[in-house]
Amino acid sequence: MTPVPQIAEDAMLYIVRPTKGEAIRTLMSGTSWTPNAAYVSVRNRRTIPTEAATALLAAQVDEVDIGTVRSWAEPMRVELHTSEGRWSTIVDRARQKEDGRLQLSELKSDWAGFATPRAQVQERLGRLAAGALGAEYVREVPASLGSPTLRKNAILIQCRRFVPVPLRCGYVAADMFDRLGTVSLGRLADALAPNRANGRALICSMMVQRLVAIDLEVPLGDDSCVRAVPPLPEHMPGLFDLLIRQRPQLHHAA
Repeated sequence: MTPVPQIAEDAMLYIVRPTKGEAIRTLMSGTSWTPNAAYVSVRNRRTIPTEAATALLAAQVDEVDIGTVRSWAEPMRVELHTSEGRWSTIVDRARQKEDGRLQLSELKSDWAGFATPRAQVQERLGRLAAGALGAEYVREVPASLGSPTLRKNAILIQCRRFVPVPLRCGYVAADMFDRLGTVSLGRLADALAPNRANGRALICSMMVQRLVAIDLEVPLGDDSCVRAVPPLPEHMPGLFDLLIRQRPQLHHAA
C-alpha cells in the first residue's frame, strides 16, 4: 500500500512542465492496457493526448462547453520530496474557465477509482499543485462531466468542429441575436446556408469556436435554443502565471 504523504517542514513541492508542447507525457507509454488517442482540438489549436475513455470524453465536452475557454491534457508532473520519501503524479487535465478560474482535474471511470491508495496520493499531490497555481482541484467521472443529454450533444457537436466558418456567418448570427435575443437552431441554420443541414454544421463549428452557444440540456434539434456568447474578461490568467510570479526558477522535464 502506498502511504499518503505527510507534509513536513522539509517538504519540497516541484511542478514539472514539459519541455516541448503542452503535455508532459506522450502517447503510448506501454505501461498499461489503456486506450490511447490523439484528439485534434480546434478550440485549443493543437492535438491533445488522451488516455482512457474518460479523458477522451472530457476532451470532447471541453471542446464544446462554452464555460471552458481552454484546456490542457496532462500539462504537468507534480513531485513531493520529503525526508520520508518521494511521490509523484501527472495531473490528468487542466482548464481555464470563462470567468478566469483555473481547474486541475483528476479523471476516473467511476467514483470507486478515487478510493485506492494510489488515487489518494494523486489527490493529495493534485490539491497541493492546485494551491500553488491558484487553481481549483476537481475529481471527475463521466457522469460529472454533464448530464447524458449534454454529453451526447457535445459528442455530436464536436464532430463538426472542422467545418470552416465564413466570416459572414458571424455577422449574420450577431445581427439575429441583437434583434431576437435567443434564436432557434433551425432558424439560424436557414439564415446561414441554403441547405439546413449545412447550416446546422456551421452552427456546431461556431460553438466550438465560442461564437454561439447551443442549449445542451435538451436533445439537439431544430428547436434547440441558440444564443450569443458573453465576452471574456480583459485579462485571462495563464496556467502557470501565479507560479512564475512567486518562484521564477521552474523545474522542467528532462
